[in-house]
Amino acid sequence: MDETPKPSIPATTGRKRKAEPSYNELLDEVKELKAKLKESRDQYNAVVPKYNKLWQQVEKSKEDYRALADKHQGLVLDNNTLRSIAFFSD
Repeated sequence: MDETPKPSIPATTGRKRKAEPSYNELLDEVKELKAKLKESRDQYNAVVPKYNKLWQQVEKSKEDYRALADKHQGLVLDNNTLRSIAFFSD
């Protein structure tokens, strides 16, 4: 019978297992996460009004642009009409 010899030293990956966190460590982690969440919420609440104001300005600018584009189109048509009248009146 041909048996392959087993290595005398067990193979390892070189990584140590991390021990399970204790209850106090978990509590500390929860406190840190809650503090980060509160900070993030505060930052969000500070940014939202500014964002809404900028968004309203963008929408107003789009409306102004549309109005100017319509007015420009009308003036171009009026100009072309006047040129036609001037051309045929000569």
